[in-house]
Amino acid sequence: MKKTLKEFINENSFGMEYIEVFSNPNIQDKEWKAFHYQIRLYGEDGNHIDFFYSMGTGIKGSPKTLDVMESLLSDFRCVTDNSFNDFCDDLGYDPDSIKVQNTHRLCSRNANDFRNLIGYSLFNEFLSVEVE
Repeated sequence: MKKTLKEFINENSFGMEYIEVFSNPNIQDKEWKAFHYQIRLYGEDGNHIDFFYSMGTGIKGSPKTLDVMESLLSDFRCVTDNSFNDFCDDLGYDPDSIKVQNTHRLCSRNANDFRNLIGYSLFNEFLSVEVE
């Protein structure tokens, strides 16, 4: 049986801090109503990565580690071992769009930062977990 995302988080002692911010500089649709956060995600050894995270206004409460990591998992699965064209095909994006290129670049950068934080082996394990 595959490991769940919740089990993965607990086994590897991930922690998270956040602050609410006025905007997310990575959001290209400025009309989208959302709550924006700057997230600091800690690995087991206390090292961390920082990134922005947004939740639509229909989601009540503050960001939870499980929800943030589920979003990262979804993003990372789209860019890891996929070309830009595969990314566009999988998500129905126009490969000629500058916005899409920026989104792909951001997801790839975050995936690389997370891989550097936890190491290749654990990163590959992360990509294979089940979401409940």
